[in-house]
Amino acid sequence: AAILSAVMNNMPTIMIMDIALRDIANDAMIYANIIGCNLGPKMTPFGSLATLLWLHTLEKKGIKIDYYSYTKFGLLVTPIVLLVVLLSLL
Repeated sequence: AAILSAVMNNMPTIMIMDIALRDIANDAMIYANIIGCNLGPKMTPFGSLATLLWLHTLEKKGIKIDYYSYTKFGLLVTPIVLLVVLLSLL
């Protein structure tokens, strides 16, 4: 869910994953889906419309964050945070 959210977008991903997990999911899988769909878009700038809007607003104010820097930082930090949060579900 996190990787799909980073590549596509978090809103369609959560709907797709909800359909996929409808009959087989337990509570932990449902929470993991929600967490993955919310943290996953932090790996890439185009995973979330809100991130794109923030980057645009910051650029208009003179703060330039290029997509490469955002992605590099997101791919470094997000999997660690995702792992810690998902382990807390156990």
